[in-house]
Amino acid sequence: MFTANAASDIFYLYSKARDIAAAKAALIFLIEAFGVVSVVRDDCSAALTSSIEDFEDALVTVCAEKEHVDYIITRDERFLQETSSVALVTPMDFLAII
Repeated sequence: MFTANAASDIFYLYSKARDIAAAKAALIFLIEAFGVVSVVRDDCSAALTSSIEDFEDALVTVCAEKEHVDYIITRDERFLQETSSVALVTPMDFLAII
């Protein structure tokens, strides 16, 4: 799963690298394959009181916990150093797992 704000980031970056039609197709695939988690006020509040200093990382962790996911996949080296109730893995590590 990924957050709705990540969906908009993915769409923007993909449309700049390719085109809008390709970005739409890619995002449709990702939504169908992984799903989108909603982010609500309580999630933001929980992220603000989290021990994780980076708000975006804390928000991702809160949403991952809410959805009971197995892994958070990230290339963010600082995020990978954090303590989380959800396993933090690199994309390569995740591919090795599956």
